[in-house]
Amino acid sequence: MSGTDDDAKPVDVISAQAAKGQMDPIPAAFAEVTQRLNTGRDARLALTDRVTTAEGKVSTLQSQMQTQQARVIPPDLSSAVTAVQAKNTAQDGRLDAVEAKNTAQDGRLTTLEARTAITRIETYTATSNASAIATFSFPAFAQILDISVKKTWVGNQEVGGGVTAQTLTGCTVLAKRSKGTLLLTDGPFENAPSTPVTIVVYGR
Repeated sequence: MSGTDDDAKPVDVISAQAAKGQMDPIPAAFAEVTQRLNTGRDARLALTDRVTTAEGKVSTLQSQMQTQQARVIPPDLSSAVTAVQAKNTAQDGRLDAVEAKNTAQDGRLTTLEARTAITRIETYTATSNASAIATFSFPAFAQILDISVKKTWVGNQEVGGGVTAQTLTGCTVLAKRSKGTLLLTDGPFENAPSTPVTIVVYGR
């Protein structure tokens, strides 16, 4: 065989060492293979440990995210939204009922206004008879709301009176006038026969 020991292949080195009695070639090769296997196994175990650690960190992070979501978003958000919607619907129903009630009240007020609207204001004058009764006749009213007796003057005497009866087409008034002479035993007014009396009729 030519060449030096430095140029020899590993197998040749092992054979040369074995020839010199330094190493048995088979155990030496087995020991080298075993060492390489152990080194690879250790590397795999280290990698497995790192993977396990990473998985643990990921699991911890997921738990933290779930906890944070539970704090921010209610667990039963849909139920809460449904409850709010039901409450709003109930409130809308109550508002509709109030609006309907107001509409009905407006209708009644409109009817009342129509019934009490004054469309005729008319003035009439009549002379009282010997019994101080003045009788009035006027075109028929659909409704008479009020008949007032105006205060007037005849000479220095104030004339007034009060309605004693009324219909849709007329009324009677007891005429009164102030006294010229006052007595402590009587009031300041007396019946006013043969005296003009004026009334105002309010109606429609």
